[in-house]
Amino acid sequence: MSYAITTAQRLGIPTFSSPKNSRFFASSRKGESFELKSDLNSEYKDKRRDAVKRVIANMTVGKDMSALFADVLKCMHTDDLPLKKLVYLYLINHAKTQPELVILAVNTFVKDVDDPNPHIRALAIRTMGCLKADKILDYLVDPLRKGLSDEDAYVRKTAAICVAKLFDLNPKATVENGFITKLQEMLTDPNPMVVANSVTALADIKDASGDPDIFVINGPILHKMMTALNECTEWGQTIVLETLASYEPSSTSEAEQIVEKVLPRLSHKSSAVTMTAIRLLLVYMDKINDTDMKKQITKKVSPPLVSIMNQIPELAYLALRNIKILLNKDEAMLNLDLRLFFCQYTDPPYVKMEKMDLIAGLTSDQNVDQVLSELKEYANDVDVDFSRKAIKVIGSIAVRMETASERCVNALLDLVKSKSWNEEEGQPAPAGAGEPGLKASHVVQEAVTVIKNIFRKYPNRFEAVIPILCDHMDQLDEPSPKAALIWIVGEYAERIEDTREILQQVFEDTFKEEHPQVQSAILTAMVKMYLKGDGGAEETQLVKTVLQTATKYVENPDIRDRAFVYLRLLAIDPMTAKQIVLARKPPFSVDSRTLSDPLVKELIKHIGCLASVYHEVPTKFVSSDKRGAGIIGLQQDDDDDEAEDAPNLLDLDFGDASQDKAKEKGKKKDAQVKQKPVIDLLGGIGDEVDSTSSSPMPTRTNQHGGIHHSSSGSDTASMVRPRATVEKIVYVDQEHGEGMEVLGAIEKIDGTIYMELDFVNYTQVPMSEFGVQFNKNAFGLAPAELLDIEEILPDGRRRVSLPLNQLTEMSQVTAAAHLFEVAVKNNVGVYYFRIQLVDLSMFIETRGRKERWWAEKDGDMDLEGCVEKKMVGIQDVTKLNGKVDMVKASNEQLMAVIELSTPHPVVFLIDGKHSGSSTAGVDLLFDDLGGSDQSGWNLRIRCASAHGSYMEFVEGSLRNWLR
Repeated sequence: MSYAITTAQRLGIPTFSSPKNSRFFASSRKGESFELKSDLNSEYKDKRRDAVKRVIANMTVGKDMSALFADVLKCMHTDDLPLKKLVYLYLINHAKTQPELVILAVNTFVKDVDDPNPHIRALAIRTMGCLKADKILDYLVDPLRKGLSDEDAYVRKTAAICVAKLFDLNPKATVENGFITKLQEMLTDPNPMVVANSVTALADIKDASGDPDIFVINGPILHKMMTALNECTEWGQTIVLETLASYEPSSTSEAEQIVEKVLPRLSHKSSAVTMTAIRLLLVYMDKINDTDMKKQITKKVSPPLVSIMNQIPELAYLALRNIKILLNKDEAMLNLDLRLFFCQYTDPPYVKMEKMDLIAGLTSDQNVDQVLSELKEYANDVDVDFSRKAIKVIGSIAVRMETASERCVNALLDLVKSKSWNEEEGQPAPAGAGEPGLKASHVVQEAVTVIKNIFRKYPNRFEAVIPILCDHMDQLDEPSPKAALIWIVGEYAERIEDTREILQQVFEDTFKEEHPQVQSAILTAMVKMYLKGDGGAEETQLVKTVLQTATKYVENPDIRDRAFVYLRLLAIDPMTAKQIVLARKPPFSVDSRTLSDPLVKELIKHIGCLASVYHEVPTKFVSSDKRGAGIIGLQQDDDDDEAEDAPNLLDLDFGDASQDKAKEKGKKKDAQVKQKPVIDLLGGIGDEVDSTSSSPMPTRTNQHGGIHHSSSGSDTASMVRPRATVEKIVYVDQEHGEGMEVLGAIEKIDGTIYMELDFVNYTQVPMSEFGVQFNKNAFGLAPAELLDIEEILPDGRRRVSLPLNQLTEMSQVTAAAHLFEVAVKNNVGVYYFRIQLVDLSMFIETRGRKERWWAEKDGDMDLEGCVEKKMVGIQDVTKLNGKVDMVKASNEQLMAVIELSTPHPVVFLIDGKHSGSSTAGVDLLFDDLGGSDQSGWNLRIRCASAHGSYMEFVEGSLRNWLR
């Protein structure tokens, strides 16, 4: 440093070491940070408060104020409550970036917890709970314990919420210190706000941990919550109502009592309380039997929704979205005047769009004229999107109501005529029509698109409209209306005199530059015109030119492929082309119910929430993060260390003491499973299957070398199931499964038969409550345990490996042994399917039978009553080695036995001889096969007549093996 200064002085550069040059390095401006630092250390309270306000203001606009952390921290030591609140706010924002400095404020927090002012005590507890710093959690426990037992209700209610925050950061510490138990005791607190906040905290902890036992509502707690409902603030009422909405009443009378207490909340001034009360009443409607009370609920739900709809636009939008849900559930539920949904000039666009959707669904024969008059006014609005929406609503009413279709078409024609004119005829331009000779307005374009759908719904009814629409062909410049009008021309080509001229003009002008949607419409319309016409030379040449142009010069592959298909059809078989192109169109319809029944059922539970605005279940846009899951259960375990440090299942040695512990847990789980009844899904089974009668599942090594252990239980540390190694097939497709797809396969692994199942949810609602049931079958197959699948979210997938038993009570000889029926259920319904077994090897017992055993079985079989199949011309019988039990085999003869693993013994005898053999034998000679012209082996398969249904399965498997 001194060398640099000496060099600078020698070169004549001024340095700060010289007093006369120090002015170059001194700044007259102290800067904002310096001023804030000075004010924060001021002796005047007002200056310190203003300084902290400026610091927070700078933080708000994104400036880094962390350099003033120590100075702001000094301001904590004050009796000024507003200043203390500002300092605490600063600490909360900087706790993540500087957790090591936050620890310096602990002493002040602890001191404030003992302050005589309850607001300061509550403020200290609230702030400590909001600090996301692990180092401060240890210091939070004692102040929080004091706050939960504080004499002031304001402190207690604040501490209750802090427990939920602590659980979010450290679930184990929350449980170990008894805070959850204390919260449960606070549900009977005399102060209603303490009860409401305790309910909130317990509900949050219950959702985060997934343990339903954390918050259980019983009679005394329910009574306390209903009492608090009448006394607490609007936020407390909302919390209590939300909790009661998810509560399952113990009886119908209890549900009716809750409804009576909640009905007055519909007139509350807070929209949050009103919407939550509506949600509770709608959920409870299915739980009460009193018809008069249901009518009363239906009658009282409408006025509060109308009241909310007349408030600020945001709340109006919320009300409209929820009204749409209720109308999808039952159109008669809301007795609302349609005029309530007429749009006001001051409504924002998103409110107007929602109102028109509701208008479309509520229109009836009694009010259709009034609605059409209103919609025509909307169609002339300056807002293009609003205008287009109005025209679409007119079209949907026409499609939905046949009695009003003609009036709707006339309304659309009036709009078309009012927004267009013929310049050559000298007609005056109507208002809003735009410049003459250019393009049609958006009203005309949208009207043409809508009329196409009306033509599809009511064919051959409104042909008189076509000439009016064709006059606007040159003015249409958007793909959808242009394609719609071309479709109309092609569909009614035989009724339009100048069809060829219209299509030829469109083709010659802009075909190559048109949108693919328009090009496709032109191709189809040309072919329709040709097929409906007399096949004249001009039409033939025009169609040929269009198709050749599309195949050579159009870049879109779909258009080229379509043109090639039309060319081939017309060249090879015009009659087939006519049957395909001119085939009858499927009916066109518009469903006023835009939401599916399962989705509506789920959304009713979330009335007034974001889900009711998005019209999607919460799992679609909210991630479920159960950070405290399993913590509650672990506290009840005697061996906490084992629960915390769970070993890797792939590294377990099942021969040591851990195996005994696993067996203990398995026995406990089996006892739980035994208490659960097996649901009879098929109805015709009749016999109840004991799901715990299975033998222990063996350990096996999978194809990747890992250890798998199949357990009949499915506790927290459930053993990994084996993965399917065969290709799965679709058991239940989306259509028959109402949005659920089931894929599966059956295979045998290490002596145990498994059914591998994949469940896929393609709906918009979660699926749960899964179960599986087998019908009686030839092999006595039945699930060894209950189907344990977690809830499947929308677009989610679950895979399960279900071990199967072979039970005597499930055995029944059927017509085809390789087929058996299965049913699966979920919260939506029950679905049946049939499984075809393709692998006989999983049912074969191989025990190394001797020749004497063969003779005994052969002697016992009634030759006159046995079932027999013959196979000739088999080239290679060595493929049977390892698959069947070979008793005797040589180059000329063989004897084998197949013993099937079924609840009742099923035995098949196989004997055979080579066609070139001269060996004589009673069992090996077939009178009808000995002289066969086919070279190779001739085999005979025999079984007792009682087992004839198995023969098709056995013969098919043998042919597959010998192929």
